[in-house]
Amino acid sequence: SVTFDLPHLLETSSIMRLEVSNCSFSSVPDGVVPDRKGHATCPLPDVDGKSRILLHGGEISRNVFDDKFYVLESADKGLTWSWTVLESKVINGKDDGQGAKSRARARHTMTVLNPDDATSTIRIVICGGEGGATYFSDTQVWELQNALADDPSQMTVALDAKASAHARGLDKVGFGHSCTQVGANLYLFGGYTGEEYNQTAYTTPAASLSWRPLKAKDQVPIGRNKHSAVEWMGKRLCVFGGRSYSKMHGDLQVYDAATNMWSEENISGDVPSARFGHGAVMMDENHMLVVGGWNGNEDVNDAYMVDLLNMRGTRLLNEQPGELVSGTIPCVSYHSLTKFGNDRALVFGGETGSVLHGDAFLIRWTSE
Repeated sequence: SVTFDLPHLLETSSIMRLEVSNCSFSSVPDGVVPDRKGHATCPLPDVDGKSRILLHGGEISRNVFDDKFYVLESADKGLTWSWTVLESKVINGKDDGQGAKSRARARHTMTVLNPDDATSTIRIVICGGEGGATYFSDTQVWELQNALADDPSQMTVALDAKASAHARGLDKVGFGHSCTQVGANLYLFGGYTGEEYNQTAYTTPAASLSWRPLKAKDQVPIGRNKHSAVEWMGKRLCVFGGRSYSKMHGDLQVYDAATNMWSEENISGDVPSARFGHGAVMMDENHMLVVGGWNGNEDVNDAYMVDLLNMRGTRLLNEQPGELVSGTIPCVSYHSLTKFGNDRALVFGGETGSVLHGDAFLIRWTSE
């Protein structure tokens, strides 16, 4: 475990400390850690003090894609994880070979609807992605059944064929987009269709899943993919980075659902470099953590904390001010960065160059 001191950007004299630790796996499917990139993850409710993360899909070797769901569970707050492969089935209809099954894919999105509701049945939405030469624009509605079971092997994922068939309205989405719940609505932004970078943003009430183009009062940001998107303060969508054609982006675009307007915000202090294939999560109400990605020349191992309230960034420093983080956060892109609990996140998988990873790193933050 390595500890770093960060200036806390709120208007206080407190210090935010960040700890990065290597994780281990106590059990994995077939005894092999499944290396992958472009997979999708989301946190699940804690059960009896055990943390859980749902993982789906990913590219497990060149042009080979996974279609399975896994539950990662930790009883020691994220240092050791066990893997469970979930059984899947179809409800409310038949497997039609198209929308009524998972279809192996990567660089898609998986969104838990109403994540603060800890119930035994959790609704999950999967959108888009790619599977070799196939680019998807579908919306699949899944149920994670028995989600609060003591043993993850008692859980089942069920594709709701009827709800999936009625979840329409998306045109070409492709892969590398984002899908984020803000308030009672989902917002889908970006993606690459195989022909163009999607300029249209979409929205739908989470309850009905009937997509429509987002008609903002001002211009939608330039189309892109492989960016990050987080919800901020329950009413804003924050999009950072990404790529479109030969251009990499390092801008922060904020959509305000209350005003129905986009704005490009200027970050002061340490400004994260342009990148794509990175990860971002909200550390608390106002601080966004950005980790890794591809900067146009190489995979990077830097990380930034962005204070969205004051629009100021800080590159992570270790105990001796001025030294950059080195050898602790991996040089990686197309990984997952998943927040769980109140003060930690898991970095899993990804790619360095052409090498896939199946290792994991725990990031934990505290304020003093």
